[in-house]
Amino acid sequence: MQALFDDEAAGIVVRFGRRQVTRQSKDPGGDTRVIIEPGQSAKLGKIVGARKNTSSARVLRSWEEAFTVWIWARDPDDPKNELAQYKALTALHNQVTRAMHLSHIALLTFGEPELVLKDIEFSSGMELKQPMNVLSPIEDIADETATAYAELETVILGGTYEAPSETVDGVDTITVV
Repeated sequence: MQALFDDEAAGIVVRFGRRQVTRQSKDPGGDTRVIIEPGQSAKLGKIVGARKNTSSARVLRSWEEAFTVWIWARDPDDPKNELAQYKALTALHNQVTRAMHLSHIALLTFGEPELVLKDIEFSSGMELKQPMNVLSPIEDIADETATAYAELETVILGGTYEAPSETVDGVDTITVV
């Protein structure tokens, strides 16, 4: 997703992690925020029967990994106009949905988007949370961590997989090549 936004010079920055949800955005532009948070109400999804996989490894089970996508946007030209803020939010939501679909991940499902109701958000934009699930194979290979990170990286960040590289301010980062 981040790779597509970078290619299109959209100025949208995608962050990952629970701690990112409560941080103030200091990203360039500052009019958008997209955060991928693992889990939905602290539940990480469920383990289900093995589903078909494109990998050559044997799939033992599949994990319907739950995520929450937090999307915040504002129209800086008309900050008091709620309709303008809603249009900015829905436009960004549509861009995020498009980016996820263009990632060519067929096993991605969306829940019902929910408006986040905070008085402060209405004075400086609007926010919604979008539940989603990614079907990840649990393969019969020695390094299952690599598979999980590769699937997450493919859906959210685009590019090719490289092992988790570091933790910055308590947030794991994933290097995209």
